Amino acid sequence: MNSIIKILAFVFSILIFLATVFELQYSLLLGPLFDVLTLLVVLFLGLIFSTVFIFFNGVKKLVSYAPVIIILISFSFSLFPKNSLSHQLHYNLNKSRLEKIENLSLESGIHEMSDFLRYSKRIDESYIGDSKKLSTKTQIKAAFGDYMEENNISIDDVFNIQQNMIKADIISLHRDEEFLVLTIDGFIDNEYGYIKSYKGDIKLGDGIPPFGFIVGRIIELKNGWYFYYST
Repeated sequence: MNSIIKILAFVFSILIFLATVFELQYSLLLGPLFDVLTLLVVLFLGLIFSTVFIFFNGVKKLVSYAPVIIILISFSFSLFPKNSLSHQLHYNLNKSRLEKIENLSLESGIHEMSDFLRYSKRIDESYIGDSKKLSTKTQIKAAFGDYMEENNISIDDVFNIQQNMIKADIISLHRDEEFLVLTIDGFIDNEYGYIKSYKGDIKLGDGIPPFGFIVGRIIELKNGWYFYYST
């Protein structure tokens, strides 16, 4: 029993530490299953097992307090400005995909596009709203073929953009003369993702197209790319 409690105490305390350092509530690294609710459950279990471990292992032993100390160190990160480790890591892992999305959208003349895996599916002015997922060239062509043919848009370009969006966790693309906005996720007026500015630096309080959301947090990356959170 003591060994099980010890393992669980350290596992949950380390998970809390990693979640704090890498901001896992934003699902950049582990996906949408590791959300805020999951973090609260992990925190609750971590506090319970860490406290129980002190009494099971002995209050006079220093190692008994290690899980609690790890959790306290995790909380101390909230006293400092938020780090950007997970954002830097996610960017480095997906840098080539972001560049391919940018280049292909420029070459094909596409300004708006979704990943075709959600209810709202779009290529520029052509919009489809249904629950079907379009994951093959055949399915995409059946849905948007007429529009692509009228506007001289290649199915290969569209499919390649979509595949790079999916691999980089991007759900929508918006490009205009000033910005390239690649949204990862969000709720109504609170979204986050990548943005590249063609007009200069992006600052807190700036508006983000296409809906004019206000930048509440901005993380500068490389080659003109930023990671943004709107409010």
